Amino acid sequence: MIPILDSGCCSSCAAEAQPPKEVVTAGPGLEGAPVLKEASETSQPSQPDALTPVSPRSLLRMITDDSVVDVSIKSERLESLTNPKLEQGMIRAITLRKSIRQMGRLWRRPLLPMPEERLMDLYEWSHPAEEYDYFLSHTWETWGGLKYISLLMHSSHRFLLGCWLSAVVLCWCVCLMDLLPTFGHVNPEALDWWAEGEGCPTGPWIICSGFISVIVGLLLAPYLPDSCSRSDHCFMDAVCIHQADPEKKRQGIDAIAGFLSVSRQLRILWSPSYLSRLWCVFEIAAYRKVNPRGQVVLAPLFLERMVLLTLITSYGIAGLLWTLGVQSYNDTIYALSLSPMLLLIHALRRNATGKTKLFEELVARLSAEGSAERFKVLRRAVEGAWFEHGLFGAQARKALIFLHVPLFEAATKAKTVVWNSEEVLQVLHSHSDTVVAVFAGHDHNGGYAVDAAGIHHITMNSPLTAEPGSDCYAVLECHSDGWAHFLPHGRACVESNTDGAGQAYPQLILAKGSKNLPGDERSPGADSQ
Repeated sequence: MIPILDSGCCSSCAAEAQPPKEVVTAGPGLEGAPVLKEASETSQPSQPDALTPVSPRSLLRMITDDSVVDVSIKSERLESLTNPKLEQGMIRAITLRKSIRQMGRLWRRPLLPMPEERLMDLYEWSHPAEEYDYFLSHTWETWGGLKYISLLMHSSHRFLLGCWLSAVVLCWCVCLMDLLPTFGHVNPEALDWWAEGEGCPTGPWIICSGFISVIVGLLLAPYLPDSCSRSDHCFMDAVCIHQADPEKKRQGIDAIAGFLSVSRQLRILWSPSYLSRLWCVFEIAAYRKVNPRGQVVLAPLFLERMVLLTLITSYGIAGLLWTLGVQSYNDTIYALSLSPMLLLIHALRRNATGKTKLFEELVARLSAEGSAERFKVLRRAVEGAWFEHGLFGAQARKALIFLHVPLFEAATKAKTVVWNSEEVLQVLHSHSDTVVAVFAGHDHNGGYAVDAAGIHHITMNSPLTAEPGSDCYAVLECHSDGWAHFLPHGRACVESNTDGAGQAYPQLILAKGSKNLPGDERSPGADSQ
């Protein structure tokens, strides 16, 4: 005998059943997926083309499974793209700081068209290495200036903060010693205090020193020695893969999985066109396959851009406020000084469109295109295959399935069924001679029903709904001739769709053709066929 006790649910039981947090929205099936193009997209600027969105797992399957790969791509070519083995001396890296030198020259200028001499020079920017701290995944379709700003702010923010703090503190100390000239006086009032006489002498030195330190810090940060910075060896396709020699270029592209396997972090420089590029999606999928413990960081390009714009705007407002208000402070002065805020608000509003685009691509749409189209997720194929494999192995026996979230709507409420219930039920119905019953929880009020294939669905009532002093558990007796006897204690199973107030089932005969009614006191095996 198997005692059964619904041990309660997660904290979100009251909410609607949703797909797992790690689920990623997948595109159409593999039949409509595009064929992997020549891998030279790694080192060339992308050209706009109409690509169907494809999920990382589907893409890996398309790349590694010969049964779904178009015959135009040779199988050995696909194997090389996902082969993590590297030849001696193939790993070359460039520091993140070096890649943004000369005002981000490597990022701002596209690779093509470019004379062969320039392509040779690019390779000299990199140096031999053993591994990467960052693998920079991006699309050349996006303007390189945005990547330059993003990487500059990311790599130099600590040095930038130190420069700013040092300059402001030093200037403040010099001002206290009256070593700098002043320009006019101000008469501030605070807590019933105001300056006597002409007021307090003032000058723009702290504002100017802070702004200048920010600009100088941004310009100097890429040239800091290695001893003053953390290890930042990165893979940048333009310089780490030989661009002038076609054969070496092909070898570098074929070794992309190997480069990913020795990278501690995959840093995704996200832009609105990123997930439309097939090669970019391939890099994500390949990284999860060859380096499952590696860190994946999503770095939207708009974040650092808005931080820098907000910082510059703040200094603009402070400069106007001092310049216009050095003689007197009034409402007009404040309004004029805050005028740059209008430009910042407009920029933030435009920036919100990029954030919306990112959310649309990462979050599964809960659209009402029918229950079959509510969620297109990657795990559905894995779950279906798992059920098929388990049920196929139990063909000569009978099976009981235990879940957390119910499958059958009639045994619970519509909003609490599992997100891909129709697909799972289709698999179970194809093995209806094997599956006897499905046990679930999640819905605190419970329920019971039998589906069209004769499978019993029992949603256990939660002990949280039991009256004080009463029981809410059950004992399950499994019999060798292929049926089971469900013996509730208390209100462990009640009528569906009654909010827990319906009649309780004193027992359930779980067998093909058996009929169970609330309050029924039949003996085991009655009415069973």
